[in-house]
Amino acid sequence: MFELKATNISLGTEFEGGATYLHYIEELAKVPYRDYVKLNQTVFNSMGDKSDENFKYFARIKENNFEWDNNWLPIWDDFIAHGMIQLKKIGPAKIMYSDMHQAGNFFLQKLNKNPFYCAVKR
Repeated sequence: MFELKATNISLGTEFEGGATYLHYIEELAKVPYRDYVKLNQTVFNSMGDKSDENFKYFARIKENNFEWDNNWLPIWDDFIAHGMIQLKKIGPAKIMYSDMHQAGNFFLQKLNKNPFYCAVKR
């Protein structure tokens, strides 16, 4: 979706939970607080046959005494300040949308300058 320059539209959600495409940008930036985790699950294809594929995802690193987490406030503030997020209301419904490619590249630049830009230890 990022490469296709799609628009991210969130209906009734907040920024946290409504902009999950930003995790893809973290992966592109190879942030040091995430690493690939293999999923040990049985997966079946659409025909019901067991898949032999291995799956992985770019997960937050967990240590013995802490876990990395995202603090989305800095990027939210920067997105608002630079017009990367548009907010609308239709009655009580909140609508948030952004150009995934433009906002993603903006976020990528921030991460390239500071890989811990939106990371905190919990």
